[in-house]
Amino acid sequence: MEINILTVLNILNRGKKYFFIVFICTFAVSTLIAFLLPVIYASTAVLFPLSPKSYDPRTKFSYMELYGSVEDVNRTVALAESGEIRDFLISKYNLAERYEYNTKKASDVYYLRQEYQGNLDVKETNKGAISITFYDKDADTAALIVNDVIAQINVINKSVITDAIQRQFKTYQKVMIEKYNGLDSLAEILNAIKSQSKSPSGEVTSMEMFHAFTRVKEAEVNLEAIQDDVQTVQVIEKAVPNWKKEKPKRMILIASACLSTFIITLLFLLIKDRKDFDELETRR
Repeated sequence: MEINILTVLNILNRGKKYFFIVFICTFAVSTLIAFLLPVIYASTAVLFPLSPKSYDPRTKFSYMELYGSVEDVNRTVALAESGEIRDFLISKYNLAERYEYNTKKASDVYYLRQEYQGNLDVKETNKGAISITFYDKDADTAALIVNDVIAQINVINKSVITDAIQRQFKTYQKVMIEKYNGLDSLAEILNAIKSQSKSPSGEVTSMEMFHAFTRVKEAEVNLEAIQDDVQTVQVIEKAVPNWKKEKPKRMILIASACLSTFIITLLFLLIKDRKDFDELETRR
């Protein structure tokens, strides 16, 4: 038996009642399921990562380029998707209870993290920016989580520089304590320089003392600067509650279900018709 358009049309004509019943049942069930699915909202923020040298107090005044490189974009995307930020937000917004998971079970913890990651969408745009989207049943919560992701990226970026400056400060301070008896004011340094100037090597010692004191004070200033409201990313579109439904696309779901059922039914009838034809030919 050769299957062609005439065969298909013939089957459609002979099985139109069958198709009609299947269509009505599929339409009713898919509509019920589509309207039982929870409504999901999405909130999105768009940002550009900045170069660490542009906000690091040690280099910001000598570095002219503001925006980050491809490596900075990749690093920011990785931070947004990181486990550190994920676990912080799961705890802050009590997502275990929200998603109905028992965190005492290892499997539930795994699926909780998977659901969080599934609701988070981080990608680089075609203009080199980064878009961060979160999906939730509540539009306000979705916006809050996106903005908190950005805030945590900022915290982590700053913490790396803060740790480096603190190590510098402790090193310089140790030198001042061990070598110069902990001199910690400009007046004390000047008095020490005056007393050192009387010795043959006093000038060299005085300069070393002054440079050591300058490094300590510079590290102190840098610590204060990085702890201020320094931004490590430029947010060009802040996340706001968007009460336009994102999911489910009910009409698409219903149409897809009906179309899929129609194709499956048609294939079933074609196979059945072919089988009946083969059996008839065998009897002959």
